Amino acid sequence: MCAIIFCDVIGVIDNFSGVARSRKGCASALANKTSTAEKILAQVKGLRNHLQPDEQPLLALPAIWDNGQEKRSAPCDVIVTNQRLLGYYLVSFPRERLFLDSLTLREETVQPPTPVFGRQEIRTQFESSNLAITILFVGGIMLEVGGVLLWDTVGQTIGLPLCIAGFVMVFAAIVQRRQQRR
Repeated sequence: MCAIIFCDVIGVIDNFSGVARSRKGCASALANKTSTAEKILAQVKGLRNHLQPDEQPLLALPAIWDNGQEKRSAPCDVIVTNQRLLGYYLVSFPRERLFLDSLTLREETVQPPTPVFGRQEIRTQFESSNLAITILFVGGIMLEVGGVLLWDTVGQTIGLPLCIAGFVMVFAAIVQRRQQRR
């Protein structure tokens, strides 16, 4: 059994059935915690000798321990205590072998997050930015207007290429804007 304590309510998860139950009161929590600790100490051989003072096991599960420092992992019992997380096994036959590795648990207080507002720079390519598309569109309109005016005053040889260039710029701006929306 594993006891999870939240303020005054104790949630107990039964390992065999997986059903969560809840009880009220600290006296039953203390009794449940010590009975769980005694069950774990009875099941895991030699664990009592390697616990620190005032350390009680809360949960024991079979697992594979990998601390990231060695090249191989070790199948063992992972034991959660009120102070540490232990990877532990003890074999006494044919020769005695002990595996003990631990991680110290730290207690952290969680404070409600406060919203942080700040300025964020968004880096995009200039070709696909809104400014570039606007410049392309307005430049195309200006070339078309200039081409029409020059067509009337000077002739078709100067006005027509400007109108075509303006049309191409406006068309490119529209295509670029549609690609940006996708």
